[in-house]
Order: sequence, then structure tokens, then C-alpha cells
Amino acid sequence: LTAVLLAPLAYIFLKAGPTRIQPRQVTDVAPRVRTAMSFGRWLGDSAAIGGLLLLLAFAGVILSLFRLPLSDVAPHETIFAATFIAMPALLLIAAIRTVFSMRPALRRAWGDVAFFFLWIGLLSLSAGFFMGGNGGSAIADVFGFAAPLATGTSETVTEMVIGGPPATERVMDFDGMAAVTDPAYLFSRMFWFVVAALMAWGSGFLFKPGKVKPQSGKTISRSGPAVFSAESVTPVQVSVGSWLSRLVVFAADLFRPRWMILLVVLVAVAGLFLPLRGMVGPALALILIFPLTRYGARWRARATTQWMASLPITQGAHLGYQLGMACVICLLLTLPSLIGSGFAYWPDAVAIGVGLPVIAVTLGYVTRGPVAARLVLLILWYGYLNLG
Repeated sequence: LTAVLLAPLAYIFLKAGPTRIQPRQVTDVAPRVRTAMSFGRWLGDSAAIGGLLLLLAFAGVILSLFRLPLSDVAPHETIFAATFIAMPALLLIAAIRTVFSMRPALRRAWGDVAFFFLWIGLLSLSAGFFMGGNGGSAIADVFGFAAPLATGTSETVTEMVIGGPPATERVMDFDGMAAVTDPAYLFSRMFWFVVAALMAWGSGFLFKPGKVKPQSGKTISRSGPAVFSAESVTPVQVSVGSWLSRLVVFAADLFRPRWMILLVVLVAVAGLFLPLRGMVGPALALILIFPLTRYGARWRARATTQWMASLPITQGAHLGYQLGMACVICLLLTLPSLIGSGFAYWPDAVAIGVGLPVIAVTLGYVTRGPVAARLVLLILWYGYLNLG
């Protein structure tokens, strides 16, 4: 469970960690060896994840005090089993994050999408360990939760739930330490540790500096003169425009580039003829995830706190305004589907029209970035897609 559930959380933590914050205008052109830089960054990420994993292992020891007789409590076995199962998987996540940081196209949203599908693929690879009947190679069990069942119990396991016990109603005896210390399993965990280290070291060869977009003289001149105006400053007043005009301005600011407006409108109109669940709903939710998470993370830098306090609207009111406008737009986009289906799928419309913007804007506001909200919503979107 730790290896499976902590993997996306570890990616979010590392994506927003201190090794990400760097002046790329300087580091991208610095004459230094990229392999050493990427490997050192991976070591720092691994140390941070290792500390968190040890805390979880100690939590397992505390739980065993409540679940077992005192004579059966073995802290060294609990800590060893938890760290040896989960650590190689988390080191692999740190290596993936390091590889993504070397490519400009994978440093932002595309990297989060690529990690989501990669996580699902590795999870399916581990879950498919028993597809051969009696279990395959332990190396295929990337997250390490399936292979121990082949050696820790005398019964043949052919099915299992991801991150859970075998799909059976019988009570099975399971020897955890015998499973973890099995030579084949030990080799598989060390194999993925070496793979993670090689990925981190080799990512330096994949490094590509970010693109610099130089501005021409015409572009600079169109932005206006680079001098202060001598005219008197007019105090900022709260706009009292109509809700419709505010909605249009919010939508224009939300959907960038402009072709996204046409795309999301076409998908919404398709709901008049196609079912919401399984077709229009997943497509609409996938399109909305990226602009909502990007917009929800704006103005969250600590340096702008004083500036936000000087505006004629409080931060709480600004957050409420964002949530209200986002919910109105998302609900309007689900309206054609409700009309076409006779309001049969109103729970789907509520989830897309209210749940999606609330999660995106709130998590973006709390975490000061779009990564956590984007990854959480992608996981929920995958479950909704399978539901349909």
C-alpha cells in the first residue's frame, strides 16, 4: 500500500521540492557536467523520500503495538519489510522526476500527464504478476506488492486486488519475512534500485536547455513607451459590471490559447447527441483539468501576498470569485448533455460542474501550484473513464 499510494504523492512532493527551484536562465548555459548534476539531484530527492518512508515505517511499529501481543512485536522486521518493498519503487519515481526535469517539454503539464500514464502502466505490470497462473518473474513486480504472495503462502494465488489481499474469502497464513527475504525477491528489489540509479545518471545525457524567445523591436514598441506617465493616477475601483460580462472575461482568461474555447464548446454541444457518461463526460473533464489547475494556482506566490492585500478585494473573496465563476462555466458546458439525456446523468454533471473546479481551484490555492491538483484529478478522471 505504501509503494502504490505514496508514488503519486512522492512525485507531487518532488515536483515542488527544493531541487526544482533553480534559475534556469543561468543553469541552462552553465558549462558543467549534467550527469553529476542530475545524479546529485536524485540523491537529494532519494534522501528526502527515505526520511518520509522511515517515518511511515515507525508508524507501522506503533500500529503493531495495538494489533499484536507485545511478544510478537518486531520493530526491525516491520521497518525492514516496509522500506525494502517501497524504497526501490519510490527511488524509481525520483529517477523519473529527474529525467523529466532534463527536458523542457516534460517540466510542466506534459510531464504530469506522462507520469500519470507511466504510473498506471507500472501498476498494471505489478498487478499482472499472476497472469501466468503460478506467478512470473519477481522483476515484473515493480511496486513489490505482488511477488511476496508467491513465496509467503503455501497456497497458489491466481488473482489479487491492487494494493490489497488476494481475492478470496478464505483466511490464508502469510509469512511476511520469508516472502521479503526470498532470494529472487531480494534480487528484484535491487534490480529496480540499480535501474533507478542508472536512469538518474543517464538523464544528464538527455538534457536540453529551455528555449529563449527573443523579442523583436516591433514587439517591444507595441507594448508602449518604457517611461512613466506624467498623468495623475486614478484610484482603483471595484467593477460593477454585469455577471455576463464578468463570465465572458473569466472564460477568455481561463481558456488559453483561444482554440481551446472552440474545442470545449464543440465537445459540450456533442452532448446533445452522445451520452455524457463514457463519452462526452470524460472528454470534457480531461479538457477542463488543465486550464482549471493552471488558473487555480495563480497569485499564490508568497511575494505577492502584500500586493494581494492592497487590492480592493480580499483573498477569500478572490478565491470565492474564482470558484463561483469556474463552477458556472463548467455547469454551462454540461447543460447540453443534460438536455440530450433528459437529466438522467445529473450526478455526472454535478461532479464535472462542481467537484472538478472545487478540487482544482482549492488544491491550487493551498499548494501554490498546479501539480497536486492536476495529478489528483487525472487519477479521478481515470476512474471515471473506467466507470463509463
